[in-house]
Amino acid sequence: MMSSIKLEEMKRNAIITHVHGLQEIKELYNKLRNTTNPKDIASYGQHIVNISKYQESANWQYKNILRQFPESVDILKVYVLFLTDVMNKDDLANKTANRIPREIEEMENKRNSICSNNFKNKKAITLSSNSLASATYSEVPSCISGVSGLGKEIRKKISLKNSMTKKYILPIKQLKVKMTICIILFIIVFGIQALFTIFIFDSIKKNVEMLNTNMCIPGYIKSIAFFIRNLSLNFITGKMYNYYRNNGALIGISGFLAEQNLPIVTAHMDVPTVNPLYIPVGKYSFDTVETISLADAYKKLLSFVKFCLNRGFLSETENMEEILFEPHFRYFLINSIRNMDLVFIRCKEILRDKIINLFGNVTVIIIGLELTLAIITLYIGFITFFPLKKSTKKISFNALKMLKCLSKENYEQITKDYEEKIETLCENYELEKEDIELKNDKGSLFKNIILFFSFIIIIAYIVISGIPVLQTITEVKDIIAISQKSIDRLLAVRTIQMYTYEVINQDKSVFLQDEPQRILKSHLNQLELIQDELKTGSYGGPTFDAYPLLNDVLKEGGCFRYEGNNDCDNMTYDSSYGFSKEIGTLPINELIREYIYNVKNFISNYEKGKYVNVPFSSKENISIIFEEVSNDQFFKLQDSLVDNIVGDLQYINQVIMEHGESLLSQMSEEVTILIGIGVVLFLTIDFFVFNKMYTEKIKEMNALVSFLFLVPPSIINKNEKYKSFLETAQVIE
Repeated sequence: MMSSIKLEEMKRNAIITHVHGLQEIKELYNKLRNTTNPKDIASYGQHIVNISKYQESANWQYKNILRQFPESVDILKVYVLFLTDVMNKDDLANKTANRIPREIEEMENKRNSICSNNFKNKKAITLSSNSLASATYSEVPSCISGVSGLGKEIRKKISLKNSMTKKYILPIKQLKVKMTICIILFIIVFGIQALFTIFIFDSIKKNVEMLNTNMCIPGYIKSIAFFIRNLSLNFITGKMYNYYRNNGALIGISGFLAEQNLPIVTAHMDVPTVNPLYIPVGKYSFDTVETISLADAYKKLLSFVKFCLNRGFLSETENMEEILFEPHFRYFLINSIRNMDLVFIRCKEILRDKIINLFGNVTVIIIGLELTLAIITLYIGFITFFPLKKSTKKISFNALKMLKCLSKENYEQITKDYEEKIETLCENYELEKEDIELKNDKGSLFKNIILFFSFIIIIAYIVISGIPVLQTITEVKDIIAISQKSIDRLLAVRTIQMYTYEVINQDKSVFLQDEPQRILKSHLNQLELIQDELKTGSYGGPTFDAYPLLNDVLKEGGCFRYEGNNDCDNMTYDSSYGFSKEIGTLPINELIREYIYNVKNFISNYEKGKYVNVPFSSKENISIIFEEVSNDQFFKLQDSLVDNIVGDLQYINQVIMEHGESLLSQMSEEVTILIGIGVVLFLTIDFFVFNKMYTEKIKEMNALVSFLFLVPPSIINKNEKYKSFLETAQVIE
């Protein structure tokens, strides 16, 4: 029972669609008959679209019914009519008709032989005037039977249809080939973008890792100059105050510079130095200058450090000048006043500049690739919205225009024939007027909207897939900028520390009158300026407010060291000279502010004469100065504050640069995912939108050709112009 109800419902829907197809054909013939202005024919293309839609829909419905209910002979017979009257597929109609059991056919309709071409009984379901029984270029009918097969004229008709279809479909296929090439090119460019981004980000990450290691070189070299100067005073005076600290710091820093930085400097910094370095030659000779490569200057500096470490204390027979004017020791002091900072600051700038240049190239290439993808997409859109539609419209217009060769009597005969077909189906299957009423089809508008939004989605995704890459580039550039500015504080702090000692020493063999104070104040101002720039971002980069991962050292405070350094475990706080735990564990900016405050107090106290002032010219005087510095509370406090400041700065540098490295690694993974999703998205849109659209255009051309050949052969044979058009597919003006 249920299957019977289902069958009836399926039959009804199929017949309604069948009737709609007949109505569209009749409507198009009516419009062509009534057309006075040939230009109006251009607007009739929607009827071909609708015919194609009904052909496909009804064909699927009939096949579905026959697949589920193969015994439905009545549907099989109506399907044959559909194939001839709507689809105009004589070969398929012949094949389908042969499935009708002959005995049932004879019992049901003895009067209607399939080979007959008369329409005496208009209400019987019979083959039409353009059906297999008569759809030939002659008036000789061809019998539908497995024995007789297709007649010669019908085979000719099928051949002509195929030839015309091939010609009409060719421009569409050519455009489809172009679209396919564009799609392949799109995927290739998309893949190149992914591989390039992953490769270049991996390369940049390696450079960032090296920059992370090299960024501290200027500050470390100034630290070496400071500790060598103090070590030389240990050697001259024979006093052990801070000797182990000076010696240990030199061994540690020079070891780090040799093991971690030297390979990088050798590989990437064999470039000439703009500023010369001074080479001391002795007490009574002028210093010489040399301009060598940065890598060679770096190696020479490390060799000088080794010499100084191995020098040892003065013996009883040695004069203090053998250390005070010894070129290796003097090299660090002389150059710290002059060009050492300018020369070795390039160690943190060369890799930075390389990374920035790489980022610039990446940005240009990524934007270029995205523009290429956008151009490819727009080109696909162009051939879709313009050449494709223009080509199909032109074909439809020229083909339908040829139907104007028919007379009004011809049109009346055809439309009357289709009207009878519609009435017959409606009466036999009890269809009401409202059942078969054609509705305004908004399918084309909907398809255009889908097509438009598909292009919008692709363009949007192209932009979206590039934004994270460009965003990461900006973020890493900001990280490098703020790290470079932040680590400049290490150089400034070590310089200030060094020159507080030189203010007391007043070594006239090196400095002019009051020169140490001027240098000290200059670097103190420089440190304050850096602090202000980092706070406001006036240096052209971000502020630390953008990096909450540094809140521990920036806002909470504590003792911090770079990974692997456990100095904090052995930290000693002593309130007797002002280095309490509360002071020593202040957040970095407050700690620097505390340090600046104490240095300014030191300068004020020195200018007020609160420090010993003896010439730096004899071992005894140097010992007096050294003793005072050793016992002075400011210098004790300064050494402790600077240790914690340096530790905080190293920690900040390590954490933020590693954050930059993680961003690059994460971006490489995201790019892989984004490109993968993009390819899948593009292929999906291609398959369900672009490819489907071209397929539908091909179906429309098939529908157009089938419509052109629906004209009964009796009419065709009387109209040589139209007959010639069908045979040659050439429009005849």
